[in-house]
Amino acid sequence: RQALRLFDNNAILQRISIIAKDSCSDHLAGLGARGIAGTCKDKFNGVTKPPLLVVIPAKGALKSFSIGKYEVTNEEWNEYCAATQKCDQKSDAPQIPVVNVQINQITEYAKWLSEKSGRVYRLPTQAEWFHAASSTQGSVDPNRNCKLSTRGIQKGSELVRTSLGQQNAWGLVNVVGNAQEIVVNRPGVFSVVGGSYDTDMSECNLTTIKPYSGAADNFSGFRIVRELR
Repeated sequence: RQALRLFDNNAILQRISIIAKDSCSDHLAGLGARGIAGTCKDKFNGVTKPPLLVVIPAKGALKSFSIGKYEVTNEEWNEYCAATQKCDQKSDAPQIPVVNVQINQITEYAKWLSEKSGRVYRLPTQAEWFHAASSTQGSVDPNRNCKLSTRGIQKGSELVRTSLGQQNAWGLVNVVGNAQEIVVNRPGVFSVVGGSYDTDMSECNLTTIKPYSGAADNFSGFRIVRELR
């Protein structure tokens, strides 16, 4: 750009395309559990609470992609609602997962993020979610927020903060339990995966999956994917 100011008629300089560096690139793949340096986020026009992302390595037919380290929160959702007037803000705790939203509202939220950032944001596919949630461990947080009542121990009575829990090897937190997460099976067909705080602990696993109609309910939230270039 400085050269163009000095040589504004230079044909060679005019043919050069300047492409902004992608903060979420393959060099971060698999490093999301290593602290803030292993995460990334986009710069948005007028958005102060962008999703914090981790980059997931490619596997087979799945290309590498970035996905929310945490489930989308009420605080993030409320900023969208305030900016667009397309939804009602949530009065619950700001750091718990946003639930009780319809699929068309979630789609509009992803579209808004895409427009603001110039990147592609969307819901994960079922295959992407399972790959990211399984990481290299294939195990789940033993203290996950699922329903449990035994020997005086009570769990799973309500949603907890998205950041509360053990991260997996790629940095994702609360992939199982808390809010069950909406994924795409194929265009227009959705499921919820991972179980929720209302799912019995014995059935609250990576392989827990149920059909999802797209209607709002108190148990279903989502994690956002951002495609890499």
